[in-house]
Amino acid sequence: MLKKLFSVFSFKNKIEKDELMIVDLRIVAIQNDSTGENNELNLNNEYIAIANKGNTTIDMTNWVLTDWRPGHQHIHKYTFQRYLDDCVLLRFSPGEHIILITGHGTDIYVHATDKNPPQIHLYWEKDSFVWNNCGDIACLYNNKGELVSKYTVP
Repeated sequence: MLKKLFSVFSFKNKIEKDELMIVDLRIVAIQNDSTGENNELNLNNEYIAIANKGNTTIDMTNWVLTDWRPGHQHIHKYTFQRYLDDCVLLRFSPGEHIILITGHGTDIYVHATDKNPPQIHLYWEKDSFVWNNCGDIACLYNNKGELVSKYTVP
């Protein structure tokens, strides 16, 4: 099922003569204050959203998302894998969002709706919360270790 859903991700190496490839990935939101009690049942209510605002599809293999705060640098680290389910390549197309959910679940592609863009839901498989209620900084690094985006939890 996922293989069919992810067939929409096609990586194009050919660039039109007047077209400029723009890589613009941004962390756009962190939901760090889950409703109800802060317990393991609410881990799937905590997430971070990354948007592809550029015009090119990105291979996310070995990109890294970390948290950072003074004195506690990069405690939590998520490395994007090449495959989602051992057969589906993770390609991040323009206009899509990656929603990285702290808790447990099955990675899935969610088609666009009237209210939401197409989304790739990934699960970090953590047993405790990652994002503090204020002060944490989320950092997204490409596969060369270069900082691409950061976002401070308000």
